[in-house]
Amino acid sequence: MAHSLTDTVDRCPVCGVELAARPCWPFFNGSCQHCGYLLWCFRVGADDVVVLSVVPDVMPEHKDIERLCEALIRSGEVARVVVDLSDIDYLDSLLTARFVALHRGIRAAEGRFVLCGLNRLVRDTLHYYKLDEYFELADQSSDGSTGLDDDSIESTVAGDP
Repeated sequence: MAHSLTDTVDRCPVCGVELAARPCWPFFNGSCQHCGYLLWCFRVGADDVVVLSVVPDVMPEHKDIERLCEALIRSGEVARVVVDLSDIDYLDSLLTARFVALHRGIRAAEGRFVLCGLNRLVRDTLHYYKLDEYFELADQSSDGSTGLDDDSIESTVAGDP
């Protein structure tokens, strides 16, 4: 079954509180009013897949990644975590390192971690560093479907780089 990222409610990825409205980029740099978590991503939707939509130009600290992993594991929602990069123009080394840390935490809890919504530059960057062999990658179509059925996943690798 394919999942959609459109027409959904944005939530804090840690506490799950519904956010009033998605702010305009690139002027956003805020925290959840309920739990104080740095909103470097939003949780989109509320089905069997945790979809995190990344905010451009907001860099999470390592503690933010750890807190997110702990919250997902504690809630039992670590089975499928999808990170939507459709609002990201490029992927720098620090954000890539944060994704590796998030991937490790999810995989350690026997979950599945998928990157989707990759533009050409992001995809090429992952390929250059052979991280397209490390992460699971899924395409996102123009209708917002992530295509997260098992046949759409390009790569599944259990090991760490």
